[in-house]
Amino acid sequence: MLSNKALLTCLFLHWLLLSSSHAASVREQYIYYPVIAVSVKSLVQKVDTASPIRYEGKVFHGYTDSKVSWQFYWETKQEGCYLTKIISAANITITLPELDKSRASPAVIAIWDQWYPALYNHEQNHKKHAVAIAEEIEKSLQKLGPSRTCKRLEEKANRIGYELIEKLNKMDRAYDRKTKNGELEGARLSTYIN
Repeated sequence: MLSNKALLTCLFLHWLLLSSSHAASVREQYIYYPVIAVSVKSLVQKVDTASPIRYEGKVFHGYTDSKVSWQFYWETKQEGCYLTKIISAANITITLPELDKSRASPAVIAIWDQWYPALYNHEQNHKKHAVAIAEEIEKSLQKLGPSRTCKRLEEKANRIGYELIEKLNKMDRAYDRKTKNGELEGARLSTYIN
């Protein structure tokens, strides 16, 4: 016979397992493009030239590409079709510059060390948006009740997923507008050069 303390512990662990939600899977990779800059005067031009990130005629120094996906499995019972397992994922690729410090002057390194963390943090915030949306998709799908048909359930689940992807796109655009693509957070290199 279990003691009261052991019984309460077992019940708590059982409740914890039932109430805990499965976290979204996050896969991230970093792509670094090399930058060789000897002088402060040429630093911005060297980063601009080295950057592979171009959008609408502009050059950017960092970029976060987020692909959020979801999968689900269902079962049919007398009350209808319902979801039994939900998996969401955020696949994130962050592209950033990497300074060849062995060839840079101390002044270039000093500017880089002030600027680069702000750029990195800006891209991390984009990553956080994607992870939050992947988790929101999973939580939203977990709340779906049974449907009469599995086709109808699939349509509902996918509609929720696509609506949340659109929410992610809006979040990222609003964040870039609010921060002027990170400039207000210190992620614009030219502001560090006098």
